[in-house]
Amino acid sequence: MRRLQVRLTSLAGAAVVALVIPFAWVVADARTANMYAGERDSAIRWVAETAARQDLDSGLQQANTWLIDDDDDATSLGPYDFEPSTDSLASSARAAGLVVVDHRENEAHFLAVAQALPAGRVLVGAWALATADAAVHRGVWITVGVAAAVVIGLVAMVWLMTGAALRPMRRAQVLQQDFLAHAAHELRTPLAVVQSAASHALVRPRTAEDYAASLAEIRSAVEGASRGVAQFLDLARFDTGTVELDRVPVRLDLLAEEIVATWAAAGSKVALSPVEPVVVDANDDLLRQALDNLVRNAAPRAETVTVGVVCQDGQATVTVSDDGPGFEPDFLPRAFERFARTASGDRGIGLALVKTIVNLHGGQVEAANRPTGGAELRVTLPWSVA
Repeated sequence: MRRLQVRLTSLAGAAVVALVIPFAWVVADARTANMYAGERDSAIRWVAETAARQDLDSGLQQANTWLIDDDDDATSLGPYDFEPSTDSLASSARAAGLVVVDHRENEAHFLAVAQALPAGRVLVGAWALATADAAVHRGVWITVGVAAAVVIGLVAMVWLMTGAALRPMRRAQVLQQDFLAHAAHELRTPLAVVQSAASHALVRPRTAEDYAASLAEIRSAVEGASRGVAQFLDLARFDTGTVELDRVPVRLDLLAEEIVATWAAAGSKVALSPVEPVVVDANDDLLRQALDNLVRNAAPRAETVTVGVVCQDGQATVTVSDDGPGFEPDFLPRAFERFARTASGDRGIGLALVKTIVNLHGGQVEAANRPTGGAELRVTLPWSVA
């Protein structure tokens, strides 16, 4: 996924550069043209104003200005920083009336403006462009900086957007990898039991009782594997959003009694503590599966499991407590995480499935260790509003 994100960002970056650089070039070129056009207008206006002065022939002092008579003799009207070719300017001005030439001399850059006057005379002025050159240079760097910032900003935005767009795919890929890895782990143990029991039964002739014991062991392992696969498939259905939550009014106390009776009939020491009658809006099958998983999680590690139902403040709470070893302290905050592993290496998805189902019903599930020993799991659901 990261490689795909890099490729998409690179393509988008190339497209951005292809658009921004020509645009920046056009902007910089237009700004430069406008800057020098303004300087040209100022230079022409300056020479025209000088030509119109009354003291032009009576001691006018003005830097970078020359008055050329009809014999092409040039007279400087003041100090000058650079000197244009007055002869060629005068000749061109007499023919055209006004001539403007962009001129560079060593490191100097200026506009030479020649305006024809009466009696064959010509006024020539040199307009310095150093300030304009500096402004243009500064503007080019500003444009380059802005263009670079725009490119970097847009590329960063594309990176973030592609990352956000690919995040669900990346998460789905991780979930898929975890799903396959943990599914293989969950199936490895029962398959090993099946292989061991079958090999033990086939290694030599045995009595009917021995074969029955091996088959019972195989059946138990297959049932465990089947249950694990069913839980994996249920989680996959929840992840894809294909589960239809058809709710009906459910007597939570009666559902708890049924689950306790089922486990007790199977030989487990599961008892019912005092329960209060309460109705919740729920999918009967999913809620039954969640509560059954809570008992299934507690029963193998405890002598006695107790199930109770209480009502308070518009909430119904199912409590499943046991007298087993309880949760490992480091595992307790992760008890409902998918594929969470204990220090002993045990891991599963039963409690994660419980949390998913309870959350779908707008409820909450919590796990804690009892002060007197053992674990306690609490499922809280809103009462039925019907």
